[in-house]
Amino acid sequence: MVILNTLGKIEKTYISKKIGLYISNLPDGGENNLNNWQEGIRETLSIAYQIQKIEASKYIGKIGIESKNIIQDKVIEKAKTVLGISDESEDVLIEKFIDYLSKNMMCIDFDYSSSSIPDDKDSFSCFGGGTCEEDPVEKILNFISFFKGIDSKANIPYAIYSTGQRFDYEYRHLFSVTMEYKNQIDELMRTGTLLDNYLVDEKDYYKLDYLCNALFDMDAEKSNTYYYMKVYSLCALFLEKDHESELDYKLPYMMDLPKSLSERKGMAELMRKIRNKIAHGDFKRLNSLVEEYATKYLDGKFWFDYSEYTRPSWVLLHISCSLEEVVRKLIYLMLTDSARLDNLRKLKKCKAD
Repeated sequence: MVILNTLGKIEKTYISKKIGLYISNLPDGGENNLNNWQEGIRETLSIAYQIQKIEASKYIGKIGIESKNIIQDKVIEKAKTVLGISDESEDVLIEKFIDYLSKNMMCIDFDYSSSSIPDDKDSFSCFGGGTCEEDPVEKILNFISFFKGIDSKANIPYAIYSTGQRFDYEYRHLFSVTMEYKNQIDELMRTGTLLDNYLVDEKDYYKLDYLCNALFDMDAEKSNTYYYMKVYSLCALFLEKDHESELDYKLPYMMDLPKSLSERKGMAELMRKIRNKIAHGDFKRLNSLVEEYATKYLDGKFWFDYSEYTRPSWVLLHISCSLEEVVRKLIYLMLTDSARLDNLRKLKKCKAD
C-alpha cells in the first residue's frame, strides 16, 4: 500500500480491474478493528510532526531564517485552513488536524482476490512483494508516472508514504497533501483503462510486471554505464526481433524528428556499439566511441559543465536521457497502439541502408 499526496473523501474505486488496483481512503479496521490504517497513521503523523519540529528548530535564527520554527508555522497554518479553526491551542489543533488527515488521506493498493493476475501453480508471481522487497504498488505508480512523462500536461499523484523499504524518512513528506486532486484521480482512471485494454494474455501481465521492476528508481544515476545498458536493453525489448543490429534502423523512427534520418541512423549505430563495448568490457574502445559520439552529435550544439560531470559521463547521460524518451514512446505505443509497435518490431532493413 502507498498513501498519496491527495486529500479528500473517496469511495473504493478500481483504477485497473485486471490487476485489482484500487484507490480509497485508509482502512478504518471495521467492526473487528483489523488492518486499521487510520489508527496507525495517526501515530506516525504525530511522531513525524515532532521530528520535523525538532529538525527545523536547529535552523532558527540561522542562514537568514527568522526566529520562528518554519515547519511548526507551516503545519499549523495548513491545519487552520483545512479545519477552519483559528482559536485552538497548538496541541489541540494538531491533534484534530492529524485525525482529519487519517480519515481523508487516500491510498492505493492491490485487491488480488478481485484481479485477473495469473496465480496458478505454473505461473510466476506478478505484482507481488515480500517484506524484504519494494512495495508493488509503489512500482506500478512509478511506472504510470514514467510513461505519463510523455505528456507534459499529465498530473499524477505521488506517494508520500509506503509500506516498502525506501521510505525511511516518510515523516518529511506526510504533511505535503493537497485537496486539489480531481484531475489527478481522473488521470489515474484513464491510465487504468489503458492497462486493462492491454492486459489480454498471461504474457502481458509478465511483461508489465517486468517493466515495473525495470523502471523502478530509474532516476537513481543516469551518467554511468550500467544505466546506459539498462535503458538500451529496454529499447531492445520492444524493437529487437532477431538481431540487436536491427536497432540501427528501428531506433531512428522513435528518436527526435528535428534531426535528419541519416543523422539519427548514425546515432543509433554508435549507441549500439557503445552498448556492446560496455557489455564486453572493452572500455578502451568504449572511450573512443563515446568521444566520437560527442564530436559528431553534441559538440557545438550543447554546453556541458565539466565541474559537475566528466565529459564521458555527460555524453552517457545525454544518450541515456534520449533513450529514456524512446522507452516512454514505446511503452505508450504498447498501451495505445500495439499493432504499430508490432509493425515496427517486424520492420525490415531497406536495401538502400
